[in-house]
Amino acid sequence: MSVIDIVIPVYNDDSFLAESVNSLGEQDLPYGWSFHVHIVDDGSSKEISLKDTRISSERISIHRHAVNRGRGAACNTGVGMGKGSLVYILDSDCVLQNKQVLSSHIGTLSEVGVSVSCGSIYTDTVSFWGKYQNEVALRREKSFYDGDLAAFTTANCMMTRVCFEEIGGFDERYTQYGFEDRDFLLRLIGKEIEIRHCRSSSVEHKCDLSLNSVVRKLYKGARYSSGLFIDKHEAAYKKMHFVKADIAYSNGGLKLIALLTKPLLWPMVSLLDAALRKEWLLSFNVAKKLVKYTSGLAYLQGTYARDM
Repeated sequence: MSVIDIVIPVYNDDSFLAESVNSLGEQDLPYGWSFHVHIVDDGSSKEISLKDTRISSERISIHRHAVNRGRGAACNTGVGMGKGSLVYILDSDCVLQNKQVLSSHIGTLSEVGVSVSCGSIYTDTVSFWGKYQNEVALRREKSFYDGDLAAFTTANCMMTRVCFEEIGGFDERYTQYGFEDRDFLLRLIGKEIEIRHCRSSSVEHKCDLSLNSVVRKLYKGARYSSGLFIDKHEAAYKKMHFVKADIAYSNGGLKLIALLTKPLLWPMVSLLDAALRKEWLLSFNVAKKLVKYTSGLAYLQGTYARDM
């Protein structure tokens, strides 16, 4: 029997974990395949709960980090718990959209030379954030087919164990949000490991966003993770849109903007968050631009804190 080790990292929010696990139990796998689910609680302040699951407990293992070590470390722990020939990484707030997600990934990996299969992430919500996330998903797909092979994330990603181990898994120095996925994919590309997009393997992102949650992640990514990524992949970083809001890559003008906007950013985020919840107040295009500029300011503030 061939085994897929399914790794689900969790940190502090297990709201959709049972739904995510149950969607795995509904999968139609090819003959001769099975899976085991490895849930890694990455040092949550409150122990995660796994209730109302319809999968046998024998097919689920839970490992808990004593302290928060970062998503990459959690993924490494999960992969290390198994011995299957394939590894599938799934975020805990993502639910498989059809019964063939896993089998479609397996089919992609059965193609000659292919070692990594990335699927898309969408949302079914009709809120502003639902539309926003779906636009991001479409941009990732376009970027991938335009030649950016590191455009996807590993929130819905299957690969061979051999290629995972060849690059040593995720870099555990990324202890905060941001850049661990792109670093991982770039190292795969550096080893000439082929990555494919599997169109029929989509998952639904169940967690609705807020401007506050989005910009805080961007701030943390800039402050705590971008420096390591730049040290390792500066050429790739310069091609990313983040560089436009990075204080280290400006002639001094961004530093002035960072100083002037520092006391205004978080009050502005609170006001815009309230406005975005009243969808009749702003058109989608106007709201999207406001999110873009506010996100850029948050990233700028993060790079300012990183370099000071």
